[in-house]
Amino acid sequence: MAAPAVFALVGVMVLALIGYNGLRPGSSLAVHVRRLQDSSPETNTSSPKTNTSSPKTAASVEISSTQPCLCVFDIDRTLTGKQNDVYYCPRNKVMTGVHDGAYGSGDLTLSALAAEGISNTFCGQCYLGICSAGDAGGDNSEERTVLLDQVLKTPLYEALRAKVSSASWWSWSDNIQSPLVLGSPNTEKQYSVEGIRRWYQQEGISISSSNVYFFGDRRENIPPFAHLGFNAKEISCESRDPWLYGGSGMVGYCGATPEEVVAETGVKNC
Repeated sequence: MAAPAVFALVGVMVLALIGYNGLRPGSSLAVHVRRLQDSSPETNTSSPKTNTSSPKTAASVEISSTQPCLCVFDIDRTLTGKQNDVYYCPRNKVMTGVHDGAYGSGDLTLSALAAEGISNTFCGQCYLGICSAGDAGGDNSEERTVLLDQVLKTPLYEALRAKVSSASWWSWSDNIQSPLVLGSPNTEKQYSVEGIRRWYQQEGISISSSNVYFFGDRRENIPPFAHLGFNAKEISCESRDPWLYGGSGMVGYCGATPEEVVAETGVKNC
């Protein structure tokens, strides 16, 4: 038996000997042991979850200073990570006392991207949007305040918020009145992103589809973006939740990192 597999097995046996009553779904230790098991050469000889796509489906581009761009982000497990877990996700930031009820319950925990700053990526030169299936904590929630005041910050977007009040509104996907869209069904988020693009157009900001970039952790949401000519990329590739959706890795765990937010054309899954 290979050494990594032995270490993982010994770890599980030790837990059993000391009377541990099972790893909680989503606990850092559970995910860490799972990662050790998955890294064994006997059980996983390839790393499909972290492979990069072929240049035929995604290619890096330079952002034009004369043509506006738009970066749209999912919220749960993209701008956020697993609640309170900074052991497995050491770059994440816990917002103590701010509740987050998505995929569990606990303190809102910003992903590395959200904690270190969207403006430190190419999106710092772009306008911003949100497209989430959830409700960001509900009306007047502290979560929404944190996202608006501490996460969604680029010079262009902040200048727009100062001039246009609706740039700070939260809308529902069936009545898009702002660039922050909630309740957008999975596999149909591309239509909400088009609604965000049109909202910007109504404000006199014309953004071509080829300059729209969507970033989200949920695997099934990425391919449909190709139908409208948008760019879309799955993130949280190095950390997938091993418990939700039967351990399929459908959604992320730690959320997005700044290194994943790059200007690439086309659609790209992990």
